[in-house]
Amino acid sequence: MSLGDGVPVDVGDLELRNLVVVSGEEGGEGTLTGTAVNTGSKDVQLQVAVADGGEPVTADVPPGEVVLLGEGSDAVKLSKVPAPPGAMAEMTVATGSSDVTPVSVPVLPPIGYYEEFAPPGYTPPAEPSESETESEEH
Repeated sequence: MSLGDGVPVDVGDLELRNLVVVSGEEGGEGTLTGTAVNTGSKDVQLQVAVADGGEPVTADVPPGEVVLLGEGSDAVKLSKVPAPPGAMAEMTVATGSSDVTPVSVPVLPPIGYYEEFAPPGYTPPAEPSESETESEEH
């Protein structure tokens, strides 16, 4: 399994797949992406929190539905990501009817496929100009 594909975790009636945090920097904002499948017969509220005490964020998942986290109104925005891109963020996930489940989620930079999930105000680092690249090669 590649960490770029995210991690799976089951919590209560929710099957969470491909969980990834997209963030440009440690301590900055981030977006949790992935898929939530409610296998139960009642609405479930997913609760996500970073392990170092950030405010929990929620997403509602109707029964029998698949919700793409990180997109549109289902965006799960984290106010503070406790790890830099390339590391693992310690988080907890829960539903109203389940225990809290710890999970380590990869933090990836908002580039390539994950660019659309960049946190608000994220500015990618400047790429070196052609002359800077040539001078580094000599």
